[in-house]
Amino acid sequence: MKRFFSILILSICLVLFSNPIKAIEENGYVGIQMYKFSKPRLAKEITIVNVIPNSPAWNAGIRIADRILKVNEIDVTTMSVEEVQKLISGKINSDVKLTLKTREDIKEFNIKRAHLDINQVSIYPQWKNFCGHKKTEHEVCFIHEGDGIKKLVEFGYGPYYVSIVGKNLAYQRYAFENNLYLCNKTKDPAMCYFQLQQNMQNQALAMQIHKEQIKQQQINNLIQNTNQVNTNLELRNINQNLNNMNMNLQLMR
Repeated sequence: MKRFFSILILSICLVLFSNPIKAIEENGYVGIQMYKFSKPRLAKEITIVNVIPNSPAWNAGIRIADRILKVNEIDVTTMSVEEVQKLISGKINSDVKLTLKTREDIKEFNIKRAHLDINQVSIYPQWKNFCGHKKTEHEVCFIHEGDGIKKLVEFGYGPYYVSIVGKNLAYQRYAFENNLYLCNKTKDPAMCYFQLQQNMQNQALAMQIHKEQIKQQQINNLIQNTNQVNTNLELRNINQNLNNMNMNLQLMR
């Protein structure tokens, strides 16, 4: 039995570390997964994309979209995810200090690394699985409501798009995290997680349908405008032809 659990823990670690969004859990774990966007508009630092409920990080108040500035007073803003992982990793019951850019302000968190609970890794829904299906939209899902831009110099998926859409998604993410917290207080967290996951999937589906409806409406409007332009051109051509005929008649007289 002990051998089975040892193999299971090793398998989970291999799966998590092979994912682009890395987990931090060598000897002791703090309970966060992080990611560094290759071409960020706003989230230029390493961004926390998942916090395991009831983990040391969660209990300390760290939340999704917080960005890592320092680890044990070492500036990590130019480091890779792998380099930051090494700084955060350590022995169980040892301490690590994280300086983060949170939704409120820059804060420091003193966290004690803990033993990994397998059940906490797999049974809860994760925000990153519901938001950011396209690579161009992924950063939008991890913006705090206070994040903004100085100049509206880009359009499309530029800073303006990320800032405006990201703020709206931030409120949905805050509600999602609050629901996770409430699930942890219930007698059956697993069932609560399941219901929350179903709700998130339904919301994601409804949002996708809404986007498709907007896209279809835009296409219909474009077709209607094009038809209107064509009609106006046809009328203009008819009028021009009538004028030409009148001029010819006058010349013939």
